[in-house]
Amino acid sequence: MILLAFLPLIYPAIPPLVDVGGHMGRYKVAADLAGSPILQQWFSFRWLPIGNLGVDLLVVPLSKLVGVEPATKLVVMSIPPMTVAGMLWVAREVHNRLPPTAAFALPLAFGHPFMFGFINFALSMALALLAFGLWLRLGRLGKTQLRAFLFVPISFIVFFAHSFGWGTLGLLCFSAEAVRQHDRGKSWWMAAVRAAFHASSMALPALLVLLWRSEATGGLTHRWFDWAYKWEYLQRMFRDRWETFDLASAAIVLAVPAFALVHPRLTLSRNLAFSGLVLAATYVLLPRIVFGSAYADMRLVPYAAGMFLLAIRFKSETKFPLATWLAVAAVGFMLVRLAGTTASMTIAWNRQSEQLKALDHIEEGSRLAVLVWDECE
Repeated sequence: MILLAFLPLIYPAIPPLVDVGGHMGRYKVAADLAGSPILQQWFSFRWLPIGNLGVDLLVVPLSKLVGVEPATKLVVMSIPPMTVAGMLWVAREVHNRLPPTAAFALPLAFGHPFMFGFINFALSMALALLAFGLWLRLGRLGKTQLRAFLFVPISFIVFFAHSFGWGTLGLLCFSAEAVRQHDRGKSWWMAAVRAAFHASSMALPALLVLLWRSEATGGLTHRWFDWAYKWEYLQRMFRDRWETFDLASAAIVLAVPAFALVHPRLTLSRNLAFSGLVLAATYVLLPRIVFGSAYADMRLVPYAAGMFLLAIRFKSETKFPLATWLAVAAVGFMLVRLAGTTASMTIAWNRQSEQLKALDHIEEGSRLAVLVWDECE
């Protein structure tokens, strides 16, 4: 399943995701500015310790070896497999096995935020899921002191990838630890206090947030409780190319946990269900635009939905043939979604490669503006 997640982006020479072209322009400036008089006419570049550097920190040094475009492809195509690995690890730690429904969650690695090209964010969420798997494992083994020590540097790694992933990791670890403490006999209030104490090992990057925002000139934070958009994002968690296909896929993702709640032999793990509820509440409370950046709340949808899917388990021992049918349905859903995403990426790259031929007729160093009206309602 992890290896299959490489498939959609193997063929395109450049990942045909909406925002990737803009990111690659920045990588080119960062990598080649010192030796390019053309770039020096128009650009300067400096690094700052901000929470939005993940793919930059990987692509810029790698581009010295293979070039900006291959480096971008290698890094970006690795994000979905890392996300899938994180989901599988989390499910394995919580259930002590992979539940038959786990594959329903895996196509969410190619959800709306990734397809939009929010690649620093997507990388940070992949790292956050992997770190969450480690957090659960060390907690299960009772190695909380080692966990506190390790998660200081881990929190900085996830933060520098993207601050959103760092915040999400904190929420996931807090919610899981609260359930663990409650299961050990603490009241919910005391469990929350102790969970906050354990999660505080990841708090140091907050100092960088204060420094970053004090130097930033970012825009407004507004559009709170925009219910029309929140409903829209919930329906379009797979937004790609074929509307009916994507809406039907979202309906399946939302229906499967509901089915588990009403089925007499299935239920949801309290651990992951609580994590899903915390992410869902955060989605409701987040504004649509944060510091001038839109789609702030939309980014959480695939990951909150994934938590509820990963939470599904049998109430007692595994029941056959129900488990078999659930596993077949889950893997089938995953394969159909991956096939659709692969086809969509192929179509998008073929179109882009045709358009890029125009660059052969433009003198290097030209100032160029491109105006495109492309309806996507």
